[in-house]
Amino acid sequence: MTVLLILFSATTCVAADVGKDCQSGRVDSCTQILQSNPADLNALANRGIGLRVGGEYDRAIADLDAALRIDPDIAGLYLERGLAYDAKGEHQLAIRDFDEAIGRDPDLVQAHFGRAMAHQAVGQRELSTVDMDNAMRLNRTLVAALYMQRGNQLRAIGHHGEAIAAFDRTIDINAGWPLAWFGRAASFEETGNSKRAAADYRKCIELPAKTDIERQRQKEARERLDKLGGR
Repeated sequence: MTVLLILFSATTCVAADVGKDCQSGRVDSCTQILQSNPADLNALANRGIGLRVGGEYDRAIADLDAALRIDPDIAGLYLERGLAYDAKGEHQLAIRDFDEAIGRDPDLVQAHFGRAMAHQAVGQRELSTVDMDNAMRLNRTLVAALYMQRGNQLRAIGHHGEAIAAFDRTIDINAGWPLAWFGRAASFEETGNSKRAAADYRKCIELPAKTDIERQRQKEARERLDKLGGR
């Protein structure tokens, strides 16, 4: 399994990498299914994913626990529970679940990445490096996207120093990604470093945009650069 989420039947709740604003609908749909069938594996797993992305970590863990009691051999369930534990700061429990996920699917990039972050959080830098090297060997592009996701999450909660570090790593891997420059620029701007913010906004604008979201961020970058006085 090489995708972040488990792909379940489209007749229930299809697990997909969707934004937080989509999670309420997923959770509600799965809850309706579980009211009639509390042991529906698809609904338990997908509701757990939705709750995790929505920040309701304890509820997510409870659903993923129930799903794992039904089928303890799905790597993605351990991955998702590990991500929930890690977000709660329970890094050792997260590492245990990432171990289980990797044991079942050694090519699951997100589990190597997640374990690298958890090892780093508990000061195990050598193990973190090994995990990140493995993730990079498997899929550099996905690792860049995961750093980007981490940067955006950290920026959203005001942890700008850590966000900038995550965007740094994204740019190290893929310097041609306008979204990474925009994200780092926004964090610099929010910490009052207008000079660095302006430089990154300009870089974002200069790069070729390949998607609608990249074009939208370039438009926002121009607007923010104007507000900064084009510094």
